[in-house]
Order: sequence, then C-alpha cells, then structure tokens
Amino acid sequence: MRFPPLSKKQEIVYQKIKDEKRNLVAKEQMGISDEDEEKDPVDKAIEILENGRIRNSQVLDGMAMGDGKDPEAFKRTMLNRLKRQGKPHRLSEYYWENKQKGKKGKEQIAEWRSIFKG
Repeated sequence: MRFPPLSKKQEIVYQKIKDEKRNLVAKEQMGISDEDEEKDPVDKAIEILENGRIRNSQVLDGMAMGDGKDPEAFKRTMLNRLKRQGKPHRLSEYYWENKQKGKKGKEQIAEWRSIFKG
C-alpha cells in the first residue's frame, strides 16, 4: 500500500514527532531517567566531564542532542560555567581520550630511553 506524499505542514509535524521519539530512545539508552531531568543537563554534563567519563566532544554532542539542544550552544554554556567557577575551561583537557594519549606518550618515552640506554 502506498501513501501520498506529505504536505509541508505534515512533514514538519512528522519530523518533530520523529525527533522527540529519537530523544526518548537516546535518553533511555544513555540511562537518563525522568528524575535526572530535574537537574540541569549542563551541570550534569560538567559533573560527568570532571569525573573523566567523557571520551571526546562527540559524546557531548550526543548529550546535547538527547536533550534537544544545539551541541555548540551546549558546549558554550559549559565553557561559560567552567570559567565562572574558576576551573580550566578547555573541554579537551577533561576528555579521557586525551589523558590516555598523554600517559601513553610519557610511558613510551620512558620505555625508549631505557632501551637505548641499556
């Protein structure tokens, strides 16, 4: 069975409903409950970021989209709050992906030194 194409108004309504459903599914997959929604999503993201549980900016983008917000505006809000709190406000400093690279690099240099000295 085929349906006729949607009108512009119907397409807008359809997209809105589809986006809302995706947000619900994303929240469910990320383990965000209705009780957690009472807390500001930016504060929650900052808390997770400071605990070192965010790998890279794509994770933050996903959190923003899951809350129906623009990812760039979400990150700017995070940066502003970190600045006001007097904390390092470069988000990449908190990503565990970058922290691991730094550790591996130092460990690698130490290993190379021991090989070449020995």
